Amino acid sequence: MARTITLTDEQANLLTCYILMTTNYRKGEKEAWESLAKETEEDGSPKFPKAPSNAKFWEDTEARLTEIRKIIDAAPFTGRDEA
Repeated sequence: MARTITLTDEQANLLTCYILMTTNYRKGEKEAWESLAKETEEDGSPKFPKAPSNAKFWEDTEARLTEIRKIIDAAPFTGRDEA
């Protein structure tokens, strides 16, 4: 299911900027959860059993936001900023 959302040029630029500015944060979260996923208790069981799914969440989120950014980048500019 698709939804059409209209953004002004300024809103589209702001959203793109935010997505790009927070890229390293998402990367850091993914790496941190991947690292925690490797930690085990003395008996070999995972110390943080939810860590792998958390790492996957950040990986998937990055992929979806990259897709959204590409959609925004491909959209034509209107040259006017009417709300």
